[in-house]
Amino acid sequence: MNEGRILFLTSRYRCGEKMYSILPELSQYFSIDILLNGEMNRNIVWSGDIDPRKNSCKIFEKHCNVIDGWIEPKGCRRFLKKFWMLPPME
Repeated sequence: MNEGRILFLTSRYRCGEKMYSILPELSQYFSIDILLNGEMNRNIVWSGDIDPRKNSCKIFEKHCNVIDGWIEPKGCRRFLKKFWMLPPME
């Protein structure tokens, strides 16, 4: 079963497109959380004609715990603290 947890942080589709295909296999061994930030957030309107997130989100939802993260960078710490119980910053 799942031996540990992996948290993937995504903010740009092009930065993670090579990684998305390994999620099905990784999910057999780990519990995977994927935090969709910035343009990867499902609440953001895609600026192009074809939204590549549609296929990726199908993979994410099937194999991962999907978390819509922040749209602005200020929300980073709040989301990580809420979902991963991070200690307070010193």
